[in-house]
Amino acid sequence: VAIPRGTLSAILVSTIVYISVLLIAGTTYERDADGIVTPDPLNPPDCYYNYTCPFGLLNYYQIVMVTSVWPPIISIGIIAATLCSALASLVSAPKIFQAICEDNVIPAIRMFAKGYGPGNDPRRAYALAFFVTTAVLMIGELNYIAPVISNFFLCSYALVNYSCFLASFSQSPGFRPAFRYYSHWLSLLAAVMCVAIMFVMSWPTTILTLLFFITVYVFIKHLKPDVNWGTSTTATTYMHTLSGVMKLAKDEFHVKNYRPQVLVLSGVPYERPSLVRMAYSITRGTSLLVCGNVLIAKDTTQMNQQLAAARRTEDMSQKNLRKQGIKGVCKAVVARTLEEGCDMLYQASGLGRLTPNIVLLGFIENDVADRSRVKLSSKNSYLKIIQQAFYNDMGVGVFRSKSSKAFRAPTDKKIRVGNSAVSDSSATTHPILTKTTSKGSTIDVWWLSDDGGLTLLVPYLLTQSKSYLEGARLRVFTIAADGASISSEEERMASLLQKFRIQYTYLHVVAAINQPPKETIEQFYKSLEPYIGDEEGMMSESELTTMENKTARYIGTGTLLRDYSSKADLVVVTLPFPLKEVSSTLYTSWLETISRDLSNVLLIRGNHHNVLTFYS
Repeated sequence: VAIPRGTLSAILVSTIVYISVLLIAGTTYERDADGIVTPDPLNPPDCYYNYTCPFGLLNYYQIVMVTSVWPPIISIGIIAATLCSALASLVSAPKIFQAICEDNVIPAIRMFAKGYGPGNDPRRAYALAFFVTTAVLMIGELNYIAPVISNFFLCSYALVNYSCFLASFSQSPGFRPAFRYYSHWLSLLAAVMCVAIMFVMSWPTTILTLLFFITVYVFIKHLKPDVNWGTSTTATTYMHTLSGVMKLAKDEFHVKNYRPQVLVLSGVPYERPSLVRMAYSITRGTSLLVCGNVLIAKDTTQMNQQLAAARRTEDMSQKNLRKQGIKGVCKAVVARTLEEGCDMLYQASGLGRLTPNIVLLGFIENDVADRSRVKLSSKNSYLKIIQQAFYNDMGVGVFRSKSSKAFRAPTDKKIRVGNSAVSDSSATTHPILTKTTSKGSTIDVWWLSDDGGLTLLVPYLLTQSKSYLEGARLRVFTIAADGASISSEEERMASLLQKFRIQYTYLHVVAAINQPPKETIEQFYKSLEPYIGDEEGMMSESELTTMENKTARYIGTGTLLRDYSSKADLVVVTLPFPLKEVSSTLYTSWLETISRDLSNVLLIRGNHHNVLTFYS
């Protein structure tokens, strides 16, 4: 209580003294005088007109000393006040400068953060303050720099007042001023008055001061220092975000406003850089990207450990994305099984309308030689994850790349929080998610069925800026229906693409291969023999017979892809729908035969909601 009362009392007394001196001097002294003729308020001297008067209240700085009862007292007061201010500044300024250097906001001045002794004295900052002060004193005329110093103080006061206003206006619970008579409108008024006084004092100096502060702000913003000050701008961003989410919740969805919002099942993002890069090439910072990670816990004890590890992994992955310039968020969940964890991500990721509508996952390798229960269990989980995504009304994408890790189920190995394998330092040792745009790239699109247009929209987005395939040529392929004319199908597709405003460089309709060569079919069925059995996920003879036509069609599709798109940088093809009656081993075999021997393949399928429209 004593500190604010004492401070306010001192400010009040000082203000009364300053105003009293101002009024007394203004009413008793002439503004301009030449020292020769007795001043006359109604008849100013000649020097008044050319600003050369050596005396008067405006021009003679020793006028208070001349009119005082004992002039030396004025000099003593000035010297005492100067020493007091100089000592206070010499102690406080280096300490403040040391704190700024410790935050490593500007790496070039990090050396001044070093302290000495038990009090962490900033000796280097003391030396710097001494040399700067000495250099200023060597100018010999402090009135030249007085407006600059005053403007810097006023600008600092304006920023402090505006920060208080911003923190109050954003209704941040962390900002709780104890002053009884505080008002955020008063803080805003004070900030405006500080800026106004700056312009009244000297508008050229004010412009230079503002330019200096703006330059420092832009420079620090460009450096993006890894510090967290809990600024009021964060609270304001939160308010704007919350307001935007609530506004979006009120609006009904329209296909013109559709944005692909991707949930990529990346695990720890830096372990699958190609998968994350593909997902970010689709969102490109213009829509939501969530990197999902599932940690497995079998019992309560392990659950508690994994929950702590999930939060740590989440924070570490978020920092890694930020370092790589990936605009996305990370979400880690703990579940008893992989399918349960993915279902949690499907249902709980996002907020309001900012929820994922596409799931992107890696490809599971179809290793025929590996018939272990672990491999079969992974395939069963893989199929269920895809089916659950469709049940949750989401589109699904499966990305297969020679440079990306295959899909694998997480293990139930315990993750320690303290001295664990998942540490902050490990984030810097993994491959960087860099943008490797290759000029003259080609994207081949195989539109096999109408899924709402997602198979066309995603390749188009991959050709836009900020994608690793920016500027790529888009070639569109489709398979003609039985008995349909290829030329008429091409005309229909060209008209459709024009209405959708999808720019492409090549369009081709190919005849379907409904009956692949006998040797190819026999080879495919021979590869399935290890997976025929009664266990969950294994194929039965009746299933193979029932799905014979679909299998032949997918074998033919894979043949066409290898004939026409073997040299494409990316092949986008419609994903086979995961029917309930299809086993996991047969389904993954379909994916294998479609995407085999191709460099990069994205199998994608929408949820039959339109994402393209004829209307702009």
